[in-house]
Parts: sequence; C-alpha cells; structure tokens
Amino acid sequence: MASEMHLNPNTVSKAYQILEHQRAVYTVKGRGTFVSESSQIATDSNAVDDLQTRLQSLLTEAQFLGISAQQVQAWVTTAYQKGESRDEYPS
Repeated sequence: MASEMHLNPNTVSKAYQILEHQRAVYTVKGRGTFVSESSQIATDSNAVDDLQTRLQSLLTEAQFLGISAQQVQAWVTTAYQKGESRDEYPS
C-alpha cells in the first residue's frame, strides 16, 4: 500500500496500528487486514466527547443562521445513510 500511495511505509504501519487499536480493522496472519463490523469498533470516550462538542458548536451555528431543526435532522439523516452505504462495500 505504501508504494502504491507513495507514502513512507512507517506512516502506513502506524495508521494500521491506530486502526487496530480502535478496532476499526483486524489482521489475520497470512490473510491480510480487514475492516471490522461497525458494531465491533471500540468507542473512545474522549473522541465521543470531542464529537459532541463539535456537533453542539455546529448546531449553535445553524440556529444562528436560522436553519430549522427539521432541516438539520434531514441533513444528518442523509449524511448518516451515506455513511451506512459505505459499510456495504467489501474491504
């Protein structure tokens, strides 16, 4: 992968280590690295807290701009469904 993407192999290795630590991927010796099921990914409480803080900031900005809660909900639903459709592709 490193040579295909013209990246330092250490960078790719570190990225895989981070993803494995987060349980986003898992490695089977001799077979390769695979994407975990969404339900298997570990939740990092700091990451969740950070996400909640950023989301609250965006919601405050939306209110300031006069965007309705219904419009925000529609955007979130659409974005979330797009994310779910990516899970259907084989890794």
